[in-house]
Amino acid sequence: MTASTPDSLIGNLLDRWEMTPNDLKQEMREHGCGKQLDELLRHVDNPSPQTLSVGLIEAASNVIASASDTYKKRNGHLASFEDDSGEKCWIVPFDAFEGLRSAVEALATEGKDNG
Repeated sequence: MTASTPDSLIGNLLDRWEMTPNDLKQEMREHGCGKQLDELLRHVDNPSPQTLSVGLIEAASNVIASASDTYKKRNGHLASFEDDSGEKCWIVPFDAFEGLRSAVEALATEGKDNG
C-alpha cells in the first residue's frame, strides 16, 4: 500500500463529495472547523513539487500494476495487440491512464508556473 499525501486524501474526498475546496471550507467553517481545514486545503490549493512528483509516481505505478498484455475475446480465447512493427502493445484501464495523464499535466503546469 502506498502512503497517501494530505492533498491526495483531501482531493479524493472532494471528488467523492462532488465539492470544490471552497465549498468544503464554507461547510467546515459553519461547523467551527475552518482553521484546521484551511491548513489541510493549503496542500490541495498549492501542492509542493515533491507532492506532485509523488502523485506522478503513484499514477505511473497504478498504470504498471493494471496493465495487461491480453484481453478475452467473445469466444473466450485470449488475444493481444501488436503495432505495425510487431511490438507488443499494453492494454491499460481508462482510469489508470487518466490518472497518469492528470499527474503529468499537474507537474508540467507547476513547472511552467515556477519557470
